[in-house]
Amino acid sequence: MKDIENDIITINDKEYQIKDLTMEARKCVSQLSDIQNRTARANMELELLQVAGNHFSNKLEEEMKKEKDS
Repeated sequence: MKDIENDIITINDKEYQIKDLTMEARKCVSQLSDIQNRTARANMELELLQVAGNHFSNKLEEEMKKEKDS
């Protein structure tokens, strides 16, 4: 876990210093942070896949037009 001496977390509109939390609460904070990071990465990958899907869909449409025009 990273250095958390001065980190603060807000839960239900109340601020807590992470260093004052129980070990179990710290683990939960760490897990939640990891989940948020992984979700952000997954969303970025989803966006890239959507762009790639759109590209190949457009390319297929172009190819089908070429075939129809032949």
